[in-house]
Amino acid sequence: MSPFRALKCGGGGNAPSPNGRQAISEFGDLGGGWNGTLLLSKLRPPMLNADTVPRSALIARLDPGRTPLLSLLRSPAGFGKTTLLAQFHDHLEKSGESVAWLALDEDDRDPERFVAYLTHAVARAVDAPDRPGTETLAILLNALSADGPPAFMFLDDYHLAQTRQNDQVIEWLLRHRPQRLKLVVAMRGRPAFPVSRLRAEGNLIELDEEDLRFRLDDGRRLFGDELDAAGMAAVFERTEGWPVALQLARLWASRHAGTPSPFPGFTGSASEMAAYLAEEIVAGLPEASRDLLLATAIVRELPLDLARHLTQGRANSAMLAELIALNVPIFAVPGHDDRFRYHPIFREFLAAQLAVSDRHDTRALHRLASQWFHDHDRIVDAIEHAAAAGDDALALELAGGVSWVRQISRGRSVDVRRVLAALPETSVTRHPRLAATSAFLKYKEGNNKAGSLMFQDLEAMFPRGPARAAEFGPGATQDLQLLDALHAAYVDEGIAPEAIRPLEALLVGADPADYGFRGTLTTTLGLLYFRNGRLLNSRATFLASMDEFTSGNIGYGTVFIPTHLAMIAIVQAQLGEARSWIASGSEKIRAHFSFDPALHHQLDLIAAELHYLSNDLLAAKHCLSAAMAAIEQIEGWAELYIAAYRTMAAIALAETGIDAARAVLDEGNDAARRLGLPRLSFNLVSRRVQLLLAAGALAEAERAAEDGGLADIAAGLHYPVTGWIERDEAIAGQARLAIAREDPREALERLAELERHAHECDAGLHLVQCRILKAIAWRKAGEIDLAVSSMRQALTETMREGLVRPFLDEGPVVRALLRDTVAHIGVGAMTEALYAWISHLLIAFDGAAATDETVGAAIFTPAELAVLQQLQGGGSNKEIARRLDTTDNTVKFHMKNIFRKLGVNTRRLAIEVATQRGLLGD
Repeated sequence: MSPFRALKCGGGGNAPSPNGRQAISEFGDLGGGWNGTLLLSKLRPPMLNADTVPRSALIARLDPGRTPLLSLLRSPAGFGKTTLLAQFHDHLEKSGESVAWLALDEDDRDPERFVAYLTHAVARAVDAPDRPGTETLAILLNALSADGPPAFMFLDDYHLAQTRQNDQVIEWLLRHRPQRLKLVVAMRGRPAFPVSRLRAEGNLIELDEEDLRFRLDDGRRLFGDELDAAGMAAVFERTEGWPVALQLARLWASRHAGTPSPFPGFTGSASEMAAYLAEEIVAGLPEASRDLLLATAIVRELPLDLARHLTQGRANSAMLAELIALNVPIFAVPGHDDRFRYHPIFREFLAAQLAVSDRHDTRALHRLASQWFHDHDRIVDAIEHAAAAGDDALALELAGGVSWVRQISRGRSVDVRRVLAALPETSVTRHPRLAATSAFLKYKEGNNKAGSLMFQDLEAMFPRGPARAAEFGPGATQDLQLLDALHAAYVDEGIAPEAIRPLEALLVGADPADYGFRGTLTTTLGLLYFRNGRLLNSRATFLASMDEFTSGNIGYGTVFIPTHLAMIAIVQAQLGEARSWIASGSEKIRAHFSFDPALHHQLDLIAAELHYLSNDLLAAKHCLSAAMAAIEQIEGWAELYIAAYRTMAAIALAETGIDAARAVLDEGNDAARRLGLPRLSFNLVSRRVQLLLAAGALAEAERAAEDGGLADIAAGLHYPVTGWIERDEAIAGQARLAIAREDPREALERLAELERHAHECDAGLHLVQCRILKAIAWRKAGEIDLAVSSMRQALTETMREGLVRPFLDEGPVVRALLRDTVAHIGVGAMTEALYAWISHLLIAFDGAAATDETVGAAIFTPAELAVLQQLQGGGSNKEIARRLDTTDNTVKFHMKNIFRKLGVNTRRLAIEVATQRGLLGD
C-alpha cells in the first residue's frame, strides 16, 4: 500500500494525529501507490576521498548545537554541496547524532516514490522499524515531535526531484516543525517552498556559492606543495574559487607538469572541464536557453537589453530568470540588478562551442555587440568587438577619438591595455594618440627604456611645431605634449629650468575643467621642480595637483601625491610632515586601491628612508623587503631607486658591515646600468665614499671617489643629468674625505659651498648634514667653541623632528662632539628638550641594549662618575679621597670638571642637577 494511502486511511494499528491527516489531504490525489524496490545506495552518503578538502569552517556554521530547522545549501553545479553534506553527515555520525541521507534524482519527481524514500529515510533517522507499509510518515513525524535528541535528515540534489507536490511535502514538514527534525537540503536553484518566515525567525541557515567557493587556504590544502604562491594566485584568478574547476585544474596541472605556468592553458574548452560543463550544466537546458547562452558568450557582461539585441529580440527576462533559477554559473554584477556575467571558465566553454556551431555567425554577433556598446557609451567594449568582427578600420576610428593618456592618469590602465591589444600593432605605432598611449604604458610598467625608445620614435614621426596641431588636431597634440612632460619625469636624463617653461605654458593654456590633464601635468611639473632644487615650488605644485585630481574625483591621481610630498618633507628635514603624508597615502591606497601592489611599494620606498632617518631600522627593512623585490616591475622614477638603494646600503653597514654594504651598492650600480638611471649611479658614488669612510677604509674611499668621478659630480660637469642632490651629496663626500685626510680647512671650504646650496634649495636635511660635518671639521682644527656652536645648531634643527641617523652615520667622533657640547654648555644650563635630545642620541650610539646610564657614562669619565656618586654621601674632599683611595688634588681636579659639565659652581647644585637629570643612578 502507498505510504500516502496508508497515511490517509490510518493503516497499521496506530491512528495518525488529526494534524497529520489534515496536512496529507492538502496534497490531493497522488494516484496509485508506488511498489518499487528501494535502492539502499540512495540512502547512504558518498564515500569521501582521502584528498577531499575539509570544509571545517562551513561545518562549524552548520554545527548541531546551532542548527535550526532548515539548513539550505544552494549553488550552481560544482560548488561542492554534496561533498560538504557528506562531511557534515560524517561529523554528526561520529558525534553520535541520529542522521539519515537521501540522494535524489529525476525519478523521484514521482511524488509516491519521493514520499516512500522520505518515509524510509525518516524511519532510519529515528531508528524506527523498516516497515514503510505500516509505519506512516505522519506517525514517524509524531515521533519526531516528542522529546528526544535531534534527528538530521539530509536531502541531496533536491532540484532533481523538485515538483509542486514534492515542494508541498517539504512545506508541510517545515510548517509543522517536529521539534527533533533538522532538515539539511542541497539544491541548485532557489527553493519553491517558502522560507521567508524561517529566515525572519532565525530558523534558517543559508549557504550559497559565495560561501562555498574555495578560499586560498582551501586551495593550499588541495594542491599541497605542487604550487607556489604565484601559481596559486594564477589558478584562483582563472577559477574564481569554483571548487570543481580547481579539482579539474589540479588534474590538468598534473598532466602538464612539464609546462611552465600551465594554468593559462586551463580554460573552459579544456577536455575535462568542457565535459563536466556539457554534462552537468548545458545538457539539461531547453534549446532556447542553450541558444541564448551561445549568442551571448561573446560578451563579458550581459545586460538584459544586450541579450535582446544579440538574439534579435528573442531573449526575454523570463529566459534569463530561468537560467538563473537553474543555477547556470551566471552571477549578478554588484550594483546592477539587470546586469550579469558568466563565470569566465563557463564563458570560455561557450565561446568554444560557438566557434564550432553553425547556428550563429560569430562576426555578425560581434558587430551587433559593438553597435550596442557604442550606443551605450561603452567605448572599450565597442572597440574590442569591432576588432573581433574584423572591422579594424572602425576599431581604429573609435580608438582614435579618445585620449587614452588621460585614461591612464585616471587609473584605467586595464581598459587601455584592452584597447591596444585589440588593435593591430602597426596601426597603434602609426597613430599619434595611440603611440603616445603605448609609450606612457611602458613608463607605468617600470620599463623606462622601452618607453624612451617609443618616445624617440614619436619625436621622429610626429615632430614638435605648429604643423603638429594642424595635422593631428588639438586633442592628439595635447596628448603628445603631455607625453613630453611625462618622458621628462620618468627618464633619468635631467632637465634644465628653461626646458620646463613650455610645460608651464601648456598648463596655463589648459582647460580649467580638464582635471585629469591638469592634474597629471602639475604632478609632472612638481617632480621636475624638485629635481631643479625648487622645493617650495615643488610642494605648492603637488598640492595644486591634489586639488585638481580631487576636483575631478580622480582618486587614482591623488594616491601618488602623498608619496611625492613625503619625499619633499624628508629632504626639508620635516619628518613629522613626512609621516603625515605617508599615513595619508597609505590610507588612500587601502581605501581605494588595495589591489594595486605598485602603489604600496612606491610609498614603502619613501617610508623606508623616513624610518631609517628616525633610526627605526626594523621598520625600514620591513618596508624595503617586498618593495625591493618588486621595484623593477612597478612604475618607478629615479628618486624611488635612489632612496631605496641609499637606505638599504646604509642599513647593511649598520647591521652587518662594509661587505654587505658594498654588495648593495654594487647591486644598485647594476640596476642603474640595466635600467638607464645615471643619477642613481652618480648618487651611489657619494654614498659609497661615505660608508667606506664610516668603516675606516680611507684608501678604498679615495679610490671609489676617483673611479666614480666624485669631483666632476661636485663641479656639476654632468649637468643637467645630475641635479642639485647629486652635486650636494658629492660636495659632502669631498668634505668627508678632507676630514679623514686631516685637512679640516679644505673640508670647511667645501662645506661653505654646501651650506649655501642647501639654503638656496631649502634642503633642511642637507643643512643638518653640513652642520654636523662642520662641527667635526672645526674640532679637527682645534676650534672647540666653533665646533660646539655648529653642533648645537644641528641639535636644535633636529630634536623636534627626531632626526637621528645624520648624527650616527658620521661615526664615533659625533659622540665625542656631543660630550663636548654638554661640557661646553653645562647640563644645568640646558633646556630640558635639548638635554633629552642629546641623551637620546648618546643612547642611540650605544645601540639597543643601552639605557639612561649611558648618558652619564658619555658625559663623565669613570673617575668623575665615582666622585659624583661620593658627593651624595657628603664629606670634604679629603674624606672623599680616602673613600676612593686617591689624593685630595685628584678629587679637586675631577670636581672642577664635574662642575663645568653640569654648569654649576656648588656641590649642592651639582647633586641637584645630577639627580634631576638621572645621572646618579639608584
